[in-house]
Amino acid sequence: MQLKTLVLIVKKPSAALSLALSLFASCAVGFAVFLYLQGIKNAEVASTHNALLSQANQRFNARVGDIEQSTRLLSKHLKYILSFNSDALPQEIMAQFGLAVPTVSQIRWINSAGDETFRVNYKDGKASIVPSELLQNKSDRYFVKDALSSTPNDVTLSDVDLNVEFGKVEVPYVPTIRGIINFEEHVLGQGLFVVNYQLVDLISNLRAMTSQDHQLLIAKSNGNWVLHPNKSLEWGEELKSDFSSDKTLPRIWRTIEGKSSVSLIRSEDGDVYSAVRISHDLKSDLDEESLVFFVRTSKRIYERLYFSSLVPSICLSVLIACLSIFFLLQDKFREMTLSLLATRLEEEKALLAQALNEQQLLQDELIEAAKMASLGVLVSGVAHELNTPIGGALMTISSLRRRVDELEEALPDKLTLEKLHAFIKHNREASELAVSNLTRSADLIKRFKRVSTDRGSEDITEFSLEKLITDLAHSLTPILKKKKVALAIDSPCDVTMKTYPGVLSQTLQNLIVNSVEHAFDVHSNNEIVISIRRVTDKVIIEHKDNGKGVSDDVKHKLFDPFVTTARAAGNSGLGLHLVHQWVTNVLGGKIKVNSKAGETVFTLTLPIEQQANDDNSELN
Repeated sequence: MQLKTLVLIVKKPSAALSLALSLFASCAVGFAVFLYLQGIKNAEVASTHNALLSQANQRFNARVGDIEQSTRLLSKHLKYILSFNSDALPQEIMAQFGLAVPTVSQIRWINSAGDETFRVNYKDGKASIVPSELLQNKSDRYFVKDALSSTPNDVTLSDVDLNVEFGKVEVPYVPTIRGIINFEEHVLGQGLFVVNYQLVDLISNLRAMTSQDHQLLIAKSNGNWVLHPNKSLEWGEELKSDFSSDKTLPRIWRTIEGKSSVSLIRSEDGDVYSAVRISHDLKSDLDEESLVFFVRTSKRIYERLYFSSLVPSICLSVLIACLSIFFLLQDKFREMTLSLLATRLEEEKALLAQALNEQQLLQDELIEAAKMASLGVLVSGVAHELNTPIGGALMTISSLRRRVDELEEALPDKLTLEKLHAFIKHNREASELAVSNLTRSADLIKRFKRVSTDRGSEDITEFSLEKLITDLAHSLTPILKKKKVALAIDSPCDVTMKTYPGVLSQTLQNLIVNSVEHAFDVHSNNEIVISIRRVTDKVIIEHKDNGKGVSDDVKHKLFDPFVTTARAAGNSGLGLHLVHQWVTNVLGGKIKVNSKAGETVFTLTLPIEQQANDDNSELN
């Protein structure tokens, strides 16, 4: 590529824009690669967080399971011994059995008034029974209030907190959880069997899971820290300090609110957290979950991972930018040599678009002509039907006029009683015949008026489906007579529809005319049956004829425009295409066809009630 040509290419606005887009694309690819690499790094961090959270969760749940089982077994032993030895002291029984569970720190019975009736303390492998004068009233403690309203005979667990004796936190701090059973009937009366379990060893084990890169933290749902690398922040609620996780990590708490877990959320100080809510009792609300386990990755570690993804992404962006500029200039040079061909192609494209537009206009005109032709068929049919009754009425009236003239000639001296009676009898018969013919004419005109009114309406109207088909059948009688076609209507019960009656009438007319023109030869067994049945909020209309059927090579394209097997007879091939368009686009239904030798069935599935549609272009 010569330098002069290169200068000409670069001077073009399109080339400059392409260069800018290439640079943008290179940056976008680099950014996508960065996101991909960062996603891998994030997935590694998330995997580490999840593994640490899962391990902590398993240890905690294992301890909770042991606590529930131990509480249940201790209560059963106490109840069993007391039931056989009513003189035994429960505190002495528990002093013996409680030593079997190393994590037990207290066992006591609290009556329904909140008073301790006995308490046994456990420390350093020894049990000590608390004297009665040192027993306390615990009615103000939250776990007593909750347990008294809990399900009887079920083990419930308190929140994890520090043990409090005589209103003061026990020192050294003893993280405690209580297993409680609410008894309504017991040897000791109604009350609570309460077992305190110290969690010092569990907290120490969980604290040991913390590494230099990823730290495990635990907080209550109220934001009170239970486990934190900085021990001075722990147990803020019990120690009346102002240190809580919802204040130090407000963004994290806003994110986890109402959720069971979150992953890789950055806090205000740039550290990355994952969290999961851990329930140690049956709760109905996420906000009631007892503990939230966090894993924290420091900002320093996360930024190191960030830059390990950023550097290769930048290098790749530069490489792609160089290659894309090279290939772009090469393409622009080729584009200059092909500009003439492109111009010619645009001209041909414009000509093709014009031809397609003209074809569409022609198709629209043919569709309108087909609609007018179908209306003309109705008009000619009604005119043919009216010819007979109106002609009969005219003949009757002419006969009446002639007999009136004869009566006038017989007046006054030639009129006999016999002639008068004959005149009256003839007039009565002629009047009845004229009334009959005129009534038939009026009925035909009324039916045609209903059909023509429906055809001219573009509004959704409520109407009787059976009556619409009956009126249409009467209007098409001359067409049916040409090939001796019998049209039957099978309607177990009438269906009232709310849709476009004119479109539905036009659709059924096209199907009937299609059968007459294509399915039948002139013989006496031609039959069309239109059946109606309702299925929930749909109506199914079946148009079935016993004609010669549709060939397989035509059936798959039967609803395409300009498809006809009788073009020589003047058919345009738009009848069934219009049927499909009206059924699917205007009436909001479906149509299918099944055909074999001796039978063709068109099945229309339409909604009983159609909602109004602002776009009535298909009606026009």
